[in-house]
Amino acid sequence: MATVTGITAEKFYEEGSSGRELAYAETSIAQGGITSIVDVLGLSIDFVVDERPVMVEIYSPVVYADAANTNVLVAICDEAGTIKQQSGFFFSNVLDSNEVIVKERIETPGNYTRKVRVYRSAGAGVVVHGITDPIITSHIRAVEL
Repeated sequence: MATVTGITAEKFYEEGSSGRELAYAETSIAQGGITSIVDVLGLSIDFVVDERPVMVEIYSPVVYADAANTNVLVAICDEAGTIKQQSGFFFSNVLDSNEVIVKERIETPGNYTRKVRVYRSAGAGVVVHGITDPIITSHIRAVEL
């Protein structure tokens, strides 16, 4: 067993490192036609928070709208659809796109469900989340800190 400054590798992992992935989901399918708040298909996870805090992260490599002057929000929501954290952006040009990362820290022990929701908050554009490509995926994950 390797020891670093008196701490075994096992002890370091248990008390000082981050990284144990509790839940993960991904999709490589585009979801279009979004004009109101919708769940992103396939991006929902269930996990348990024990003593250590957990970071929930969503990553969406491509989000765009088909009309200029459109506001878009990408959110982490609970099972009831309540927004827990979100990122918003404004598309000033047609087919502008953004890469989105949203994070939520959870410290209270318990059972949790988190899902990704996307919605147009202003403007007339139709929003598309993701791109249909086997390599470019959107994901949601929960990792112990």
